[in-house]
Amino acid sequence: MAPTQGLSQPELIVLAVLPGNAGLPGTSTSVYSLKNDAERSGLTAIGFSLAFRRLFSKRFVDVTEEHDETGESYDAARLTDKAWEWIEQNETLFVLRKKRGQSSMTLKTIFPSSVGHNPLLHPTPASGRG
Repeated sequence: MAPTQGLSQPELIVLAVLPGNAGLPGTSTSVYSLKNDAERSGLTAIGFSLAFRRLFSKRFVDVTEEHDETGESYDAARLTDKAWEWIEQNETLFVLRKKRGQSSMTLKTIFPSSVGHNPLLHPTPASGRG
């Protein structure tokens, strides 16, 4: 698939997952959680790694060392102001609301609408199956 506004499909997915995990501008989430959620959205491990590396080189993400409540350190990722500006300028590439009756999704975020059909990105209404 051709890049959209200069970003590849995997980059768009990571760019959509990260703000949902971090919540607000300036906050971060663990790289581990980000990777897991991106993989649940359809990326492979290598797809996530390539996308993250590219977003890092474009200065769309920062990585810092954070500490949990027990003092253990972990790598955390956050979107830069440059990334937030890009998202705001290209918000039409993202689905910002779930349709009524749509099953709950693990990721509570915006999703690229330009990545083709993926049941995690564009789920069909719940059919009563568990």
